[in-house]
Amino acid sequence: MRRAVAPLCVMVNHRDADVRHALAHALPNFGKAAHVIEMLILLTRDRSSDVRNWACFGLGTVVTLDAPRVREALWNRVGDRDLDTHWEAVAGLAKRHDLRVRRQVLDALRSGMSGVLDNVWSTVIEAAPGYRDAEICEALRRLADQGWVVSRAVAECDAAVSNEGRP
Repeated sequence: MRRAVAPLCVMVNHRDADVRHALAHALPNFGKAAHVIEMLILLTRDRSSDVRNWACFGLGTVVTLDAPRVREALWNRVGDRDLDTHWEAVAGLAKRHDLRVRRQVLDALRSGMSGVLDNVWSTVIEAAPGYRDAEICEALRRLADQGWVVSRAVAECDAAVSNEGRP
C-alpha cells in the first residue's frame, strides 16, 4: 500500500491547485496509515479553500482515526474563512465528540441548522448524542418538533444522558 501512495504524496506541494485537490480526494481512500494522515494534515493548511475543504472532509469524515494530531488539524480549520472548510472541521470534531466544538454543535441544533452546510447536517446530528448532554438532547427534540427526522438521535441522546454516571 505504501508503495502505491508514495507517488501521490510527492504531489502535496504541487504548484497546481487542481492536482492538490485531486490528491485531497484520493488520499482518504488509502486508509489511516501515518503517511496518508500526514499528507491530509498538510493539505488542510493549503492556500486553496477547495483543497482545505476536501482534506478536512477526508480527515474528519472518511478517515476514522481519532488521534490528537487529527483533532488539532481539524481544530485549526474551525475558524477558517471558507464555510465549507469550517463546517467540515466542525463535523469531524463533532464525530469525535470533541468538547471544543460542543458549542457549535449546540448552536447549530438550536438554530434549526441555519447556516450549517447541507453536506454536514447528518454528521452533526448523528454525532450529537455522543456528547451526553441534556441541552443537546433538548435541541434535538426541538428539531424533531420542527419536522426533522431525528427520532433516532433523540432516543440515543436521551439514553446516553440517562446512563451518564451509571457504572
